[in-house]
Amino acid sequence: MEASSPSDKPAQPETPLSSLESVDTGQAAKRSRIHLINFCALALLTCFFLPWISLGILGNASGFDLQKGGSTALLVWLLPILCLITLMASTLPQGVYQAGRLAGLTPFAILAYSLFYAGRDLFQVIAPGGWITLGLGFMLLVLCIGRK
Repeated sequence: MEASSPSDKPAQPETPLSSLESVDTGQAAKRSRIHLINFCALALLTCFFLPWISLGILGNASGFDLQKGGSTALLVWLLPILCLITLMASTLPQGVYQAGRLAGLTPFAILAYSLFYAGRDLFQVIAPGGWITLGLGFMLLVLCIGRK
């Protein structure tokens, strides 16, 4: 009996590895995007306690301080609530994108509302925490835009 060589074996159909890799890459990219959304939402939640407005010799006011104010309280409270909803929605297949968009828009809604009542002088008193909050809101919008 002759030993069969490896070339004598019947050829087995090969699965296209590139299609499997693209599925894995797509899932990994989606998970990475969700992790970035969660990071931005958590950072935005943290920014709620950073100084948003510089009050000169009186100190600084954070989002937490501003919510005690009155008319803006509901709008300011939307920020941490929507950030928490975004973090919880990351367990759902697609809910994280809608919640992330709303959380990302909230700092701009607060800015627009404040500009309407305080005027352009507001830009002169925005503290670093306010700018970071706006930047993180923008990042959340970019990460969630075009997603269902």
